Amino acid sequence: MNFYKLRKYIYKYQSNFNLKLGIDINNFKNSPHAYLKSRFNIEMASVLTYISLKMQTKPNNLTSAYAALAAIGGILLATPNNELFNLIAIIIFFSKSVLDVSDGSLARVSSQTSDFGSFFDAWAGKFGHTCFIVGLGLHLFNKNNEFY
Repeated sequence: MNFYKLRKYIYKYQSNFNLKLGIDINNFKNSPHAYLKSRFNIEMASVLTYISLKMQTKPNNLTSAYAALAAIGGILLATPNNELFNLIAIIIFFSKSVLDVSDGSLARVSSQTSDFGSFFDAWAGKFGHTCFIVGLGLHLFNKNNEFY
C-alpha cells in the first residue's frame, strides 16, 4: 500500500470512528481541539504506520511503546521542581496517541488483528490514563504538599 492510500484510509477510519462517538473532526468551529489534534494524529500516524509496514513491525510492538511512553511521561510529570521534565511529559502525553492510532491502523492494514491485540490496546490506554493521573497527582502534591 502506498503512503497516500494509507493516509486516506487512516483519515477515513478516524473520521468514522469519531463520528460514532459524536465528535466531528472535520468541524473546526465546533471543536478546534478535536480538529487540530486529529489532524496531528492522522498525519503522524500515517508516517509511523507506513514506516512500520516497511519495517514489518508488529502492532503489539507499537502498543508496548505506547505503554512505555505513558510510564515515562508519568514519571517525568511527577518529578518535582523540574519544569523541563514537566514540559517533556506534557509533550509525551499529547503525542502518544499517535502510537495508539498507528497500532490499530497497522493491525488492520497488515491483517494482524487479534483478541490479545485488542485487549493489550485497551489495557495500554487505561494504563496511560492511570500514569497521567498518578503523575499529575504527584506533581500537585510536590507543588503544594497537600493531598487533593
